[in-house]
Amino acid sequence: MKYLAIALLLFFSFTARSQNVNSGEFNTLDSVVKQIGPMKGAPLFDIVDSITKTCHDERTCIRAIYDWVAYNISYDCIGYHHKGQQNTNVGELLQNRTATAEGYALLFKAMCERRHITCNVIKGYARNVGKNIGKSKKKPDHTWNAVNIRNQWYLADACWAAGTTNAKKKEFYPAFNDSYFFPDPERFAFTHYPANRKWQLQDDPLTRSEFTWSPMPLGDYINSDLVATNQRKGVLRGKPGDCKRIILTLKDGTKVSELSLQYKDEPLLKKTTFYVVGNEIFFDLEMPKKGKYPVQLFLNSEPVMAFVCEVKKKKK
Repeated sequence: MKYLAIALLLFFSFTARSQNVNSGEFNTLDSVVKQIGPMKGAPLFDIVDSITKTCHDERTCIRAIYDWVAYNISYDCIGYHHKGQQNTNVGELLQNRTATAEGYALLFKAMCERRHITCNVIKGYARNVGKNIGKSKKKPDHTWNAVNIRNQWYLADACWAAGTTNAKKKEFYPAFNDSYFFPDPERFAFTHYPANRKWQLQDDPLTRSEFTWSPMPLGDYINSDLVATNQRKGVLRGKPGDCKRIILTLKDGTKVSELSLQYKDEPLLKKTTFYVVGNEIFFDLEMPKKGKYPVQLFLNSEPVMAFVCEVKKKKK
C-alpha cells in the first residue's frame, strides 16, 4: 500500500458556539404541541394562538412553531421534482399540509409574524449526501429561516426537522429532528450555505468553494462529538491501493470502540484499524479500486462523515 502525504491542517474545526439550547429543555413543550395535533381546517392565527398559549417568551413561541410545522407538514416529493407544481401559498399549504423547503420557510415566517417575531426567509444551497461533494449548483435549491430575539439572530430549518425522503421512490418519512432549531451556525454552514453569506452568522464565514469541496458531515453532526478533521477537501485522489491518513479530533472524553467504513454499493460496514492519541483518532482510508465513489465513515456504528474517492488506474 502506498501512503499519501498530507498536511496536518485542521479543517471542519468547530468552536462550538452555543445557541443556548439545552438537551431536553423543550421536552414538555414538544409534547404539548404534538398533543394539540394538526388542527385541520383551522386558520393560521388560531393554530398559532393555540400552540403558543403557554409560551412565556419569544424563544419558546418560536420552538412551538418549529414543532408544529415539523410535526404536521409533509415534504412534497412530487412538487420537488415538478417545479411548476410547488405550492408556496400559505393558505393552501395549511389546507394540503404538504410543502417543499420554500413552503416550510414561508409558513414558519407567517406563524412567527402572528406573534410579532421578526423572521427572515433565507435562500441558499444544501447538501446532505457524499456524492454532492465537489458539485457546485448554479441556483439556490433550499430555503430556511432566521429569527431575531432581542437583536440576536438564530437559525432554524423546519423542513429538515420534519423527516427524510427517498429520492428514488419519491416518498417522505416523518421523523422529528430538533437539531435544526437554533443550531451552531458554524456547523450548520457545512450543509446550509446562504446565497447571502451574512446569514451564516459568523465572523469568518465559509467561502462557496469551502462549502462545496469540504468533507460531508453525516447523521446528527450538529450535536456530534466530532470537532475537526485534517482533510480540507472531501475528494480524495490517488491510485488503486493508495491510503489517505485521516485524523479526527473529538471532544474530550469521547470513547470510540469501533471505526468502520462503507464504500458505495457495499451493504456491510468494514471495520478499520485505528489508534488514539489524546482526543485524536488516526486511521488510514484505503482506496481499493479505480473509479469515483463515495465512502462513509462510522464511529461507534453512527455515520459521521463522507468522502469521495477519485481513483485513477496506475500507469504501466
